[in-house]
Amino acid sequence: MTTKTSQILAIGLTILFVLVFYFGCSRVEPKVAQAEKSRSANFTVTSVENVRKKVFDSLDVQSRSFYDGLLLELETSSDDSSKIEVLKDISSFWFSKGEFALAGDAAEEIATLSQDPLSWSIAATTYGAGVSLGKTEVKRTFNQSKAVNAFEQAISLEPDNIQHKTNLAVVYAERPPEDNPMKGILMLLDLDKANPDNVGVLYQLARFGIQTNQFDKAIGRLERILAIDPSLKKAHCLLAEALTKANRKEEAQVHISACES
Repeated sequence: MTTKTSQILAIGLTILFVLVFYFGCSRVEPKVAQAEKSRSANFTVTSVENVRKKVFDSLDVQSRSFYDGLLLELETSSDDSSKIEVLKDISSFWFSKGEFALAGDAAEEIATLSQDPLSWSIAATTYGAGVSLGKTEVKRTFNQSKAVNAFEQAISLEPDNIQHKTNLAVVYAERPPEDNPMKGILMLLDLDKANPDNVGVLYQLARFGIQTNQFDKAIGRLERILAIDPSLKKAHCLLAEALTKANRKEEAQVHISACES
């Protein structure tokens, strides 16, 4: 696998999972959720290296050998540019294994070396995949914390970028803080107020509106998006869903056709 291909794979998989992941957390039985919450309260991540060692021990021989080769290449890299290219391969490797915390850690190392907002955003998005796809509550909580930090880093370097702020709000909206369950939604509403024609903000508000059965509001926002960009396929798809759920199936047909075209 070439470095360029690995980079495209890492970013492509991240976007695929996370923009679909934006989002849909699975529901857990109350007793199970409480048990996992209890374990989370007693869990401390002392080092990502501890996580990496545990996962590494579960790998097959071929995967271990491949990863060891990447580590050797990283150790012998002579400059930051070379290290970044290897770290992209490492992030891609862990992402392909569904180990989003480790993939995010490698992406965060890249961001630390490069200190550019795009790299921090990619690291955050990589961690973000683990917010919805993490195998345990502990992992989902860990990934959310790291995603929040990485998005905040991106915002600090690029404070006028609305996408970073939207992504941060979505992370909070998907797994709301217990002491502030509306935090993410309120952040999105504030962004909408300040940027009324921002397609990304409108789309996320519409998506959450559908999740909470606020179909009329969702439909209104999606219609605003299509007034701005009539060719935006994902808006047609989401509007078709909203209209269907609102029992306006005839109106939905036009958008179903646009979605499928």
